[in-house]
Amino acid sequence: MSYLLLLVVLIEWFTTLAMQMVALRHAIPLVWSSIILTSVVIWVILLALAVWYWTGGKLTSRLKDKQVAHVLSWFLFASGVYYVILVFPFQERFLVDFVQQFPYVIALFLFSLLFFFIPVVLASHTMPMITELTKGNKWFAAGKILFVSTLWSFVGSILTSTVLFSRRGVTLTGYVIATLLILCHILMMAYLKRIPWAGIIVLVAISWFSLVKTETSAVLVEYDSPYQHIVVREDVYGGSTFRTMLLNGGFASSIETKTGESWFGYIREAIQATDMRATVSSSMNRKNILVIWAAGFTYPEEMAQREYVGRIDTIDVDPAVKTIAETYFQQKPLHEKIHFTAQSARGYIRESLADKKRYDYTLVDAYIGTSIPEELITHEFFTDLAQLSEYVMLNMIMDTKMDTEFSHTLMNTLLASWPDGVWYKYVSSGDRDLNRMGNFLIASRAFSGAVRYQKNSVQDTEIYKDDKHDIEIDKAEMFYGEGFEG
Repeated sequence: MSYLLLLVVLIEWFTTLAMQMVALRHAIPLVWSSIILTSVVIWVILLALAVWYWTGGKLTSRLKDKQVAHVLSWFLFASGVYYVILVFPFQERFLVDFVQQFPYVIALFLFSLLFFFIPVVLASHTMPMITELTKGNKWFAAGKILFVSTLWSFVGSILTSTVLFSRRGVTLTGYVIATLLILCHILMMAYLKRIPWAGIIVLVAISWFSLVKTETSAVLVEYDSPYQHIVVREDVYGGSTFRTMLLNGGFASSIETKTGESWFGYIREAIQATDMRATVSSSMNRKNILVIWAAGFTYPEEMAQREYVGRIDTIDVDPAVKTIAETYFQQKPLHEKIHFTAQSARGYIRESLADKKRYDYTLVDAYIGTSIPEELITHEFFTDLAQLSEYVMLNMIMDTKMDTEFSHTLMNTLLASWPDGVWYKYVSSGDRDLNRMGNFLIASRAFSGAVRYQKNSVQDTEIYKDDKHDIEIDKAEMFYGEGFEG
């Protein structure tokens, strides 16, 4: 087999899995990370591969070798151009429109089919066509191509998620992948001994567009980790300067730069609730606090100033947040009482229970905008928290009237996990849907201004469990569905 053709195979299969990573990362800030989103994107990619298994072999059997190489070169060219002209400029706008107009799962299918099915089908004709171009035993050639292409699919997914996202960003990574497809076109034209004028022109255009950045003086840092898109910026409101951290497009933390105090109402409510519990506590020992999800470390930093606090363990799955918070958001080292661990919340809690750790207070602040991790709102998670911590608080994004299936089921899940009772308080409005969404502070003990939750009816007994739940569908209906009238 020609080394030129083998190189085309390696590059094309690298791009197939890499673009799958890009598709998921572009969608997560808009519709949150979920099993459904991952399943739909994977299904569409597999469907595209299935289509080229059929059409690629059928088309190849009708063409001569030079025609096969010529058609493949332009398929690769069209795939790269499709990403640049249609996918990158319009995918986010269309995804938002789709989830507002169609059921959640249907919207994801339409999004994936429109933006990723066609270019993957075009590019994936590589395998049958290059098999046809090889000399000698084509069965052996097909096996060799499948072997190296599968290995490079793995490389594409790993390298994209761990290196390209963090060093080049999601958007620029997409342009890199499109450039690789145009490079494949150029290589095929070189195989045909033709000058690839179209490919050269498009490569120059991609390079120019991808390198042009619209910098804003307010942005202090913008970074793509393997987990999320992080932005820290400063803005002036009413004569005061506020520094804000955004994660996947949602407001995660905000402080007034002179005082360092949080701008978010729920943080102040959580601090007040913690102080109240400490006041009525009979123990004179220093209190240990667990904070699940770090963001800008606003609650840990303010609680570290309390005399009664001895240690604050802060957990976040993304190790990048600590460095970014210290360098750009807090702009100082974290308080000595704060100890950061880069680990999943469920994993940390299981290890802590095994080690017989115990916390006086826990704040779960992992829910932001439409991003509500399903593994952190199940009966098993809340039951483990009840064993680990004497007092638990959640900052939860819900519909303000609490009249959706998500709100009812979540509160019932909490009540099943915390039999002593569940108290809640609406603490601030959200930034979407005309204030139909907002922050609720929910706790396992009473606090100032909170209301004790009571089930709506005897029949209303459904709860979320690890092995059986409709969390993703319920969230989609709450954020994008009907039922917000009035």
